[in-house]
Amino acid sequence: MNNFKKLILLFVCMVFCSFAFGEENVCEVPVCDIKQTVTELTELNENQRYNFVNKLVVAHKESKDPVVLENLIAAADAFKKLSKQLGDADWVVRESSTLANNSIFNLAKYSEVNAQKMTALFKRLDNATKRYEVIAYWQGEISSIEDVSILNELVIFADNAKEHTLSVGDEDWIPRAAGKLASDTTVKLTSLDPVHEGVYKVSIEGEARKYLAFDQVVILDSSSEKNLMVYFLSTKFNRVVFSYRDTLIVGNTIKGKTLPNNDMSSQFSLSFDRQTGDIKGIINTTRSKNITFSGKQIFTNRTVFQGATPYMLEPNDAIGDFVGHIYGVKGVLSIESFSPNKYSASFVADNGALVIDFQGKFFPKNGVISLTHGNKVKLTIALRETDAGVVWRGYSYSTQNGKVVKATFQPLR
Repeated sequence: MNNFKKLILLFVCMVFCSFAFGEENVCEVPVCDIKQTVTELTELNENQRYNFVNKLVVAHKESKDPVVLENLIAAADAFKKLSKQLGDADWVVRESSTLANNSIFNLAKYSEVNAQKMTALFKRLDNATKRYEVIAYWQGEISSIEDVSILNELVIFADNAKEHTLSVGDEDWIPRAAGKLASDTTVKLTSLDPVHEGVYKVSIEGEARKYLAFDQVVILDSSSEKNLMVYFLSTKFNRVVFSYRDTLIVGNTIKGKTLPNNDMSSQFSLSFDRQTGDIKGIINTTRSKNITFSGKQIFTNRTVFQGATPYMLEPNDAIGDFVGHIYGVKGVLSIESFSPNKYSASFVADNGALVIDFQGKFFPKNGVISLTHGNKVKLTIALRETDAGVVWRGYSYSTQNGKVVKATFQPLR
């Protein structure tokens, strides 16, 4: 039997052999017996081996079935190994790599979003272009993802992808793309699940020297501008010890620095656990080289976002006058929108003793209004069903003293 006939029989067997012994033995993958197929390919020449692999590449380029893709990856690895053993030309070996890379790429897109599994697949890609395509695919998906658990996995994957592309020497724009994926995913994640925001009780290691000891960390994500604020407070002396604006959050890590010409320069890095609320970090200053701290979250803004709205809300539902209280003071909260997707508010106490102006945004899907005053005070309220009826309820907290107070409002009738 000549090689051409063997190649034809190999394709025919690949399509029909799985049905020869009854339905219980039906093979649902492209290459039913990889070992036997390799044996058959051994008897063909390199052109025929290329043609065989190429047909698999073309036939399954758009495949989404994880079982099929896993089979193609295993087969491609075996075919590539065979071509190298037989001394096939590079273009033959590359076709097996193409089959593997395409299958890995599709598996990374269409299988379960699991950071560990996605990273393992990503590391198997032997082509820089394919690595970039995986990163670019998920960059394009971020805007449509609303599942917090998926976003969290994507942040971890993006960090791992950046580390791997750096380690294998990819051109700078590829790890930069991975870094952007991590950053943009974090922005989406924190807007849907602001677990990082709130107040933390902390302690420092060793004796405080050349600086005032702090025992609280307050994190505020501005509702009116792109500005993540981190404050380190001394509750004993009611003082701000360190403050940082425009800090960077990627995943579960926040970093920042301050370089004034009239005060102590410093930088910090902290990490937090989304499940336990644990926090740990370090501050480096010109006076004290390393200040290590750790602690636990005692208030998170995430609690306001929990629960469901009693009915569907529209952007205009956040506009109007609302009567209620904040800081234990009764008054009216008036909200207007003078620009698309931006909300301005003023709270005026009934006795006129307290007036606070805010800027922020409204999340109709979550039923949450998020407002900040001078990036020092945050007010977050959500429309929820309670024993007292449907009310706007939530909390306000301050970066200046770490105090958290309840806030409740109802439409002014």
